[in-house]
Amino acid sequence: MELMIAMTLLAILSLAVISAYLFMGRNLERLGMTQLQDVAARRLLWQFTQDVGAANGFTSITSSNLTFTVPTAGANATISYVYTTGNSTLTRTDATGPISILKNIDTSATNGFIYYDESGTVTTSVPSLKQISFNFTTKAGNAAVGTQSSYVIVSPRVALRNKALLK
Repeated sequence: MELMIAMTLLAILSLAVISAYLFMGRNLERLGMTQLQDVAARRLLWQFTQDVGAANGFTSITSSNLTFTVPTAGANATISYVYTTGNSTLTRTDATGPISILKNIDTSATNGFIYYDESGTVTTSVPSLKQISFNFTTKAGNAAVGTQSSYVIVSPRVALRNKALLK
């Protein structure tokens, strides 16, 4: 009888230790995924603010595509940011070629670029464009085993420094 009670208590204690170990392992995995997503978001924000701040002309502005020119030593260079829902990526293309700058974008969330005029109202007109922002949600990990991490990236409004703010 005493052996049966001891074995039952040992089984319960072992189950508690294993459960805690698995819980901590999943949390560590999620934390690692969140850190990777944070690094990617910071790189995207830095590159985006540098590019858009230097832009002097815009070719295409949609919620999934932003194409503009920036001055270089010789002439203007064209840069584009394209969000593709099919492969869940944001790609930056310049003279050196395309680079996938953000991956694993959650297509069920509202993602894309937002354009503002001088009064802060959302616009779709290139001539009235004065500020740009974006928002993307990324997911990494496996939801089935509880290691999925979701990360929301919302940029500040980036003022177009090479384009006059007032008419």
